[in-house]
Amino acid sequence: MDWKKASIINAKRLERALDVERFARQLAELPQARQAGITKTQLDALSEEREQAERQRQRLEKGEFRIAVVGLEKAGKSTFVNAWLGSDLLPAKSLRCTFTTTQIFSVKEETEQRLETQPKTNSEFSKLVAELKSVANGSDETRAKNAKEDLATIQQHQTTLKEVLNEGARAKHFTNLEEIKEPRSYAVES
Repeated sequence: MDWKKASIINAKRLERALDVERFARQLAELPQARQAGITKTQLDALSEEREQAERQRQRLEKGEFRIAVVGLEKAGKSTFVNAWLGSDLLPAKSLRCTFTTTQIFSVKEETEQRLETQPKTNSEFSKLVAELKSVANGSDETRAKNAKEDLATIQQHQTTLKEVLNEGARAKHFTNLEEIKEPRSYAVES
């Protein structure tokens, strides 16, 4: 079965599960349910599950999948993704070079390809720096060392970081990866 058929089947399954949730919520609103001990906490948990299932159903209907590549620092995550895509899309160096969560979107038409960056806000970045400073002064030597290295990197690239933060979200359309080599480096490695 191909991914399109699988996504349609799973979207229908989620739709049925969402119907069950809706019926369960309606039943929980009956006076007998309250007498049986259904709590507001249980209803809230049901709502949270519904929101997640609804988001997943919408992604499946759009043919959108999320695959997380997770690992320790310098474990080869970017190298793996580059090999998987058959392109040097992400930076892969001997030193730490990816400081953010990176998302790659598949598109139906080449003309829809784009590089999007959405950096932290200035206040989020200030909070991150404050957290790093706190960890750098903490008792865990390994975490403190890593935090100090991150702070040094931030200091080293502070001009570029300020530009990225002040510029905010941006998108650049492309048809060939070479067209975005410099903006990609600027956005991913900074």
